[in-house]
Amino acid sequence: MGQAWANGTGLDGISWSVWTNWAQGPVSVLYDSNLLHMFLRILLPLQEFHVKLRVLKQRKEDLLEKEEELKLSILKFDKFLKENDAKRLRAKSKQMSENDLQKQKVKEIIKLEEELGSLVTQRGKLKKKAETHAVYPSFLENVIKMGDEVTTALHLYE
Repeated sequence: MGQAWANGTGLDGISWSVWTNWAQGPVSVLYDSNLLHMFLRILLPLQEFHVKLRVLKQRKEDLLEKEEELKLSILKFDKFLKENDAKRLRAKSKQMSENDLQKQKVKEIIKLEEELGSLVTQRGKLKKKAETHAVYPSFLENVIKMGDEVTTALHLYE
C-alpha cells in the first residue's frame, strides 16, 4: 500500500528507477549513470518541501491554538461587558430610586413647612385671643371680690 516502482527519464536522457514508499519517501534507488546526481536533485527539493510542510503544519497548529486563546479572551471580555452593563443598570435604577425618594422628601418638607406656617399663624391668633381674654380672669376675680363684699354687706345689713 503506497509502494511502487517509479521509472522515468530525466531531462538529460538518463533513465532511473526508484522504489518508493509514499508514506516514508524514497527508500532505495537502482543506479544508472549519474543517477545519484539526478536523484539528489529530486530528493533535496522534496526534503525541503517536507520541511516546509512540517513548518506550515506547526504554524497552523500555533495559529489554531492562538485562535482558541482569542476565542476564550473574547468570551471573557463579553462576560465582563455583560457584568458591567448589569452593574450600570443596577446603579441607574438605584439612582432613579434615590432621586424619587429625594423628590418625595422635598415634597414632604414643603408640606410640613406650609403646615408649620399655618400653625404659627394659628398660634399668633390664639396668643392675641389669650391676650384679649386675659382681662377676664382679673375682671372675674374683681367681681368675686365685689360679690363677697356685697354678700358680707348684705349679711351685715340683715
